[in-house]
Amino acid sequence: MPCVAPRQWFTVRRIVVTGASDAKPIPDVPRRLDKPLVNCTAPISDSELTAALRLLLAASGDPSPASATQVATFFEYLQVARIGWAGHCVRREGVLRGLAFAMLLPGRTAMVMYPQPGEFGIDAGDQDAALAALMSDLDCRALRFTQVLLEAADEARRELALRHGFRRLTRLIYLERDARDPGVEAPRPDGGRWVSFTPERFELFARTVEATYVDSLDCPELSGLRPVQEAILAHQAAGRFTPELWEVLEIDGQPVACLLLAPHLGGATLELVYMGVCPARRRGGVGALLLRRALQRCRERGARHLTLVVDERNLPARKLYERFGFRTLALREAYLRRG
Repeated sequence: MPCVAPRQWFTVRRIVVTGASDAKPIPDVPRRLDKPLVNCTAPISDSELTAALRLLLAASGDPSPASATQVATFFEYLQVARIGWAGHCVRREGVLRGLAFAMLLPGRTAMVMYPQPGEFGIDAGDQDAALAALMSDLDCRALRFTQVLLEAADEARRELALRHGFRRLTRLIYLERDARDPGVEAPRPDGGRWVSFTPERFELFARTVEATYVDSLDCPELSGLRPVQEAILAHQAAGRFTPELWEVLEIDGQPVACLLLAPHLGGATLELVYMGVCPARRRGGVGALLLRRALQRCRERGARHLTLVVDERNLPARKLYERFGFRTLALREAYLRRG
């Protein structure tokens, strides 16, 4: 089973780097709160959320908080993908000193975000207290698992993750390709057809996705942690769910692979949320066929880029993506906490 929550990183990265969205900017909220409290750990209120997200969405190493427009884009993403949230903070004299936030993803998982201690006045001890409060909150929600994504240099955040029960899963490689390059021919599956998603075909997609998870090299540690129906819901939350961009490939009347795509906000990028091939059809060119189909769909929709994420241990997939001209955007360390 592939990592699911880390795919939300693409959306967060686009927001941080570009801030592009049709959403209207929301009013800036100062870091000092209206009612000063001393040494108080408490849930983040709706009125405090903007100030919290300005710190959480700030680019790594950038001394400036994220803009109000970037925060508005993030709010839009949460709404479009039907993602809930939970958060806790520590305040001293009304100023944020510790902060932990979780995206509550469909499919009973969560992705946790928290700032690097030492940045924006965040205190290491207060950050530890805020994360402890959040994890206690999440423990009451019957989640299957929770994930954190860290950069290699995030030593302080790594120590916090380990202290609160996270364990390293793998390194994830985020890739992108210019979809306008005409050098890839359109797919022509011999004797095959593309079957798009409808509610009536949910079980077809669930069976096909589950079959492709068998002996997968993408985050195999996640196999069996939740039913495939919940994984499908999580895949739908990876971007703006668009049923016609979800397809099962049938050859000779049998499902052999699936391709799940989602447009990012703004439409300039399609994300390859998941693609998988059933074991009996692997190493027969079906993976390349799926990538050609993905690039074809990009060109049909006028998308400029195709993005995806892969487990660094999945060498066959990495070689395929390299052959198709994908370039590395970023590396992230994925940490997992069960339950």
